[in-house]
Amino acid sequence: MNRGISRLFRRPILAVLLVALGLRLWGISFGLPFANARPDGPSIAGPAVEFLGGDLRPPFFVYPAFFMYAVAGAYVAYFTVTSPFSSYSTLAEFAR
Repeated sequence: MNRGISRLFRRPILAVLLVALGLRLWGISFGLPFANARPDGPSIAGPAVEFLGGDLRPPFFVYPAFFMYAVAGAYVAYFTVTSPFSSYSTLAEFAR
């Protein structure tokens, strides 16, 4: 029974992933070489890095706070995976 279900969903999931990859690759060069063409990046990444320093209060509520926390969680996951291979010994040092 499980094999039938996994076969049933394999093609639609693959199709969605291929469409997502195509859309991502199509828009990857948007705004280049202008740094301010994507103003949302620093607006989200800045507070997310500050969360790593211990201040968990969002500086503004223009964007959903959970998204900033999710980006901070992705930074923590990245630090956890790469810490054995990097020169950063602590999360605060990584945030700086």
